[in-house]
Amino acid sequence: TVANAEGLRAADIGKNTSTSDPFTQVKVGKTSQKTKIIKKNLDPVWNESFVFETNNWRDEQVDVEVFDHDMMSKNDKLGMTFFRLGEIGVSADGKAKGGSYDLQGPQAQGKINMAYSVHKDKPTLTGGVFPGHNGHLKTPTVSTSGGKVGGDADVDGDVDVEGKKRGGFG
Repeated sequence: TVANAEGLRAADIGKNTSTSDPFTQVKVGKTSQKTKIIKKNLDPVWNESFVFETNNWRDEQVDVEVFDHDMMSKNDKLGMTFFRLGEIGVSADGKAKGGSYDLQGPQAQGKINMAYSVHKDKPTLTGGVFPGHNGHLKTPTVSTSGGKVGGDADVDGDVDVEGKKRGGFG
């Protein structure tokens, strides 16, 4: 789940404004997915979940890039980060783990906050990112091939002990 970013660089600098129109692209293997564009915001909140299938999740690299959307020219890269799920302590028990990552790259500033989980069974997506009753975000995130997506959890890594799923994807 791409929760939010904080302190992004202003890429759209005008006479009376300095801002960005950020979106995030997450890539696992050959598959990539993008968040929506948040206009004129240096601290965007996306709260968007994605599901990726992979046969070897421990070694799979997750690439996260944040861009400023431009209508008339090429999108500006605001920063990036990457990690391997097996290196950051994620296990295949369905429990979500959250993380905050400093953005890297030329002129990068700010950080991105994310949550992720891995499930071994066949994918069944029944939930997304939703404000919970206590204001925390609920999310399923990464699936392995033949894996089940579930395990609602707060972005800060606390597992939802109620086991409730809200909304749906299909």
